Amino acid sequence: MKNRKPYKQIKAVLSFRINPNYLFATSYGVLNPLSSLNKFGNFSKPALLSLSSTRNSRNHTLFEQNDIENRKKRNIKGILAKTFLLLFSVLMIISITVVLYFNYETEIRLFRESIQFQRIGRNSVFAFYSNIISESSTREDFLTFSETDLESISAEDLARYQNDGNVIQDVKKYKTVLKIKSVNIDGRVFDGNDSSTLHKGLWHFPLSPGPGSKGNFVVIAHRYAKMPPATDTFFNLDKVKVGDQIEIYQSTGNFTYTVTEKKIIDKNDRSVLEQTSDYRITLITCTPLWSDEQRLIIIGKLDKIKGTI
Repeated sequence: MKNRKPYKQIKAVLSFRINPNYLFATSYGVLNPLSSLNKFGNFSKPALLSLSSTRNSRNHTLFEQNDIENRKKRNIKGILAKTFLLLFSVLMIISITVVLYFNYETEIRLFRESIQFQRIGRNSVFAFYSNIISESSTREDFLTFSETDLESISAEDLARYQNDGNVIQDVKKYKTVLKIKSVNIDGRVFDGNDSSTLHKGLWHFPLSPGPGSKGNFVVIAHRYAKMPPATDTFFNLDKVKVGDQIEIYQSTGNFTYTVTEKKIIDKNDRSVLEQTSDYRITLITCTPLWSDEQRLIIIGKLDKIKGTI
């Protein structure tokens, strides 16, 4: 009888290819179609164990991948829920704040005005430094001038100048701005008949001509009514140096003055207010710092070469 063993093996291989387990095993290289069969054309025991282990390992890997994907989905959902809750809370707070503000706007404004933290802070600073440096003890003491101070104007003098046509009040009309870039001074200049104009900002002394005119253009400002970062104040005027530029901007033309002199005088010395035959500007403020005992004077001459800026 002929040996039919090879025939049986080939027949077994062909029959087992339709077996799902065999297809799985051969496709992943776990089993060799011929070496994994015994003499009866069936899977050997080691091959079956290897096949089972491989399937379990693959199932475990698929389970881990599914678990990781589920965790990612849960994390994304959690982040989205927290974000939505945060946005909802913020919108609720804003809505409640707006409703309360409009319902109690008057009460809030009155309360804010009654507190006036900025005023309290300024007065505290004035009281602290003035008690150390001078006899003045309140902010009002610094901002009030006596009749002998050079900033004071008698009614007789003002009337006489007005009758002579020497009172020129057009700096407000021409939107005059004074700038000293080297010390960060930048403020509007206002006309006025007395020192109360200083509460507005820089004061054009009414017995002096306007900017760019022949004579002594005088500008006076408080040093302590406003403090940096405000720029419409002469708080930093003591830092001006000879050679610095004082720029005057108007709607009709601009002028540049160069600082030629810096000095300190007595607060009753009115000589700096006198008119001159040249083209100059005189800036006046209190000194030393946190005191009104003297006056700091900055004098500049008109730059005729430049003319207008």
